[in-house]
Amino acid sequence: MQRELDDIEITKLAYTPAYAVNYTGRVDRSALEQAFDVLCERHPVLRARTVFEHDHWFLRADPDHRPPMTVLSGDERTLLQEVGIPCDARKEMAKLLLIEDGEHHGAIALRANHATLDGRHLTAVFTELWEIYTQLVNGVPVTAEPGTLPES
Repeated sequence: MQRELDDIEITKLAYTPAYAVNYTGRVDRSALEQAFDVLCERHPVLRARTVFEHDHWFLRADPDHRPPMTVLSGDERTLLQEVGIPCDARKEMAKLLLIEDGEHHGAIALRANHATLDGRHLTAVFTELWEIYTQLVNGVPVTAEPGTLPES
């Protein structure tokens, strides 16, 4: 599954906004990672990377590619620093961050390049991630019904 990127998207490939929330309590890392996997199955665009072929940039979602979930110890400064690092769109267009401060507080951030999700969709997809996570930690079975990207 792939599509060609337009000129505006190409100029913004390093720009990957984040939707982040602070939490109090404990986050089950395994369940969060599983929820992210389900989300990536439902929304293949999250598995996308960019490739340059035949003098054009393409957004390509490979079925076997999984964007990373990164777990870091830190605080709000760590979160701000991490979301400020430009992404390499050839490796990933989305990333999930879990920042833990060791005191039962932290933050979760979903980064997604604007070529994959605009701001409104990023918020909706993050909400879906949290709903999947909540179901998993409550023992509710979750299925991933794969979506599709339009062909370029």
